[in-house]
Amino acid sequence: YALAQGFAPDLQDSGPDKTEADVWAGRIEQAMSAGQRAGSGIGAIMTRFGDLPKAVLPWEIRLRRVLNTALSQHPRQTHRRPARGWLARDAYARQTGGAQPVFVPGMTRDERRPRLVIGFDTSSSLRRETLDMFAAEAASAVRRSGAEAHLLGFDTEVHFRGQIFNADAMGAVAMRSGGGTDYAGVLEEAEALAPSMIIMLTELDAPTAFRVSAPVLWAVPALPRIEPTFGEVLVIGDFA
Repeated sequence: YALAQGFAPDLQDSGPDKTEADVWAGRIEQAMSAGQRAGSGIGAIMTRFGDLPKAVLPWEIRLRRVLNTALSQHPRQTHRRPARGWLARDAYARQTGGAQPVFVPGMTRDERRPRLVIGFDTSSSLRRETLDMFAAEAASAVRRSGAEAHLLGFDTEVHFRGQIFNADAMGAVAMRSGGGTDYAGVLEEAEALAPSMIIMLTELDAPTAFRVSAPVLWAVPALPRIEPTFGEVLVIGDFA
């Protein structure tokens, strides 16, 4: 047939609108289709890749990582002793008669106790099972790091103040219904405690205009309709 046709092309171009990218996209689609029919090749491989489930990291593990990072001990500068590099340069300058290097402070372990503040919106609709799991994760992080954890129950104002010593801490906070939510008061009180991190258990159904310098994690039961103006959002739930 090819000899009879003089090896003339028997496929016509679809027109000037067809780009090189369109041609290659069509060829890849044909290759995948052929592989699917044959049961082998790139088509079958890509089909298996498409059937793989999406990996979802449970919110408990994400919360654990955030807490461990915020409550871990970090080194800080101290002028009580020089850095090792400065000691080496100073010794070399003394031996060679060179200029003494500028003093560089060393690093030491931060002996200040990390502090965690949890603001609990008692007017929200968080499930008790979710709250128990959240409290267990927070208490575990506090126990491992030796941090000091404060619990502030609030709605339009802060009406509960306590500390977290175990997973039953949130059971002592009285739930309120029918009230509004205001973040200004609880964030101001939390900021005064100089925390390493502030966690707000809420539904994010109020303005977040009051900004604090400490890192803030908004733990919410579902994605909010309006993103907060600062901080990070973590959806807590069975399949978050």
